[in-house]
Amino acid sequence: NPSAGVDTPELQANSAGAAFYFHAPLPSGEALISFSFATGSEGDNGANGLALSVFAVPTVEALDEIPFAEAFGSGLGYGVAAPLGEWVGEAFHLEFDTQKNGWDPIPEDHIAVLFDGDPSDHKLWAELPEIEDMEWHDVVIIISGDAVSVELDGTKVLEGSIPGFDFKGGYLGMTGGTGLKYSLHRFDNVGAKSTCVPPIELEPPLWLLSIDNATDTLQRVDVATGQTTDLCVLPHSDSYPSLTFSRDNLLFASRGGSSLD
Repeated sequence: NPSAGVDTPELQANSAGAAFYFHAPLPSGEALISFSFATGSEGDNGANGLALSVFAVPTVEALDEIPFAEAFGSGLGYGVAAPLGEWVGEAFHLEFDTQKNGWDPIPEDHIAVLFDGDPSDHKLWAELPEIEDMEWHDVVIIISGDAVSVELDGTKVLEGSIPGFDFKGGYLGMTGGTGLKYSLHRFDNVGAKSTCVPPIELEPPLWLLSIDNATDTLQRVDVATGQTTDLCVLPHSDSYPSLTFSRDNLLFASRGGSSLD
């Protein structure tokens, strides 16, 4: 809490830190979590990012055994499980990643939901606006059922459902990490509640259709993630160079460029 007169620490490369609220863990089910953060450095923007985490461990002592200090760089302070560490358990993470690395879903700065101390398996993600400005930014996270919604400075920046997601609750904390570059990661105004959480009404997902001519399969493609779902195997082995919907929602396909199915 810099506003309370705490001295600004010296910036350090290849380091990580974590701060947790020990007194009462969040219950499972649904949650509304809010906090403020500020990050950046004088001159060139630094790295690597920061995160909110909820670790589903039974006691404070179990939380104290998690090696947060080793999760610097691309671990953002929470990456304590494979591929970076050996911790095994359940956890929820919302990361603000400001440095590209090999497992990032996009090269740009991004926000993402991840689980269980693994910083490589992104479940939901979106590109971030500029946040490395050393100004305070306000975040509100809503977890309801298998859906997560995130607002940044009053604007919704991330929303979606994660199949099989069941929020386990646990101890709430903030983490941050630096690499060869570094930023000062600050947190303030952290709060959470698990009752009277507003429902999340997700927009229908956008998708398109495509044909895998190697397997003669009609596929649905999620526009947001690129994930494909096989719908059916076609009765012909000819290639289909194009598809289109008619005005009355019939799907037409050009078979071999000579027939219309």
